Amino acid sequence: MQGLMLKATIEGYVGVHGWEIPIEKFKDFAFWNSYINPIVYAVPPGACKMVILMFFLELNNNSKWFRWSVYLSMFVVVGSSAGILFSSIFPCSPIRSAYDLVTEGDCIDREATFKATAAFGVITDVMIICLPIPMVLSLHISTRKKVGLLALFGIGSM
Repeated sequence: MQGLMLKATIEGYVGVHGWEIPIEKFKDFAFWNSYINPIVYAVPPGACKMVILMFFLELNNNSKWFRWSVYLSMFVVVGSSAGILFSSIFPCSPIRSAYDLVTEGDCIDREATFKATAAFGVITDVMIICLPIPMVLSLHISTRKKVGLLALFGIGSM
């Protein structure tokens, strides 16, 4: 994402209106902004969530329900990330019509795709935030330390 923003800044796409971009550069701008950006965005959130879930698997090996909850969360994260990735790669038929305004084709509703991406992001975030709560509450430590641990997980969720 940082590399794409740097490229957009160097090319002169950042901080200007679309109509101020020269027509010969607009095709490149549309390709990177409308097609490549959503593809690049699809992978990192899912990868970060998978790392956190793998860490959760290492935390508690004894609880069968916790392990299955983590596996279910992994399944949801991988499935939603794959769906988001494929809907970003293949939004139109032909694919070229996703970024080329001259090419005609049939496209999915991009606004609905972005809303679904946000919804799956929130759902998987809440799942991951809620997973360690029962484990922390079952620890044999003082209530003050439990509250501190839950606060630590809460701060990490921001």
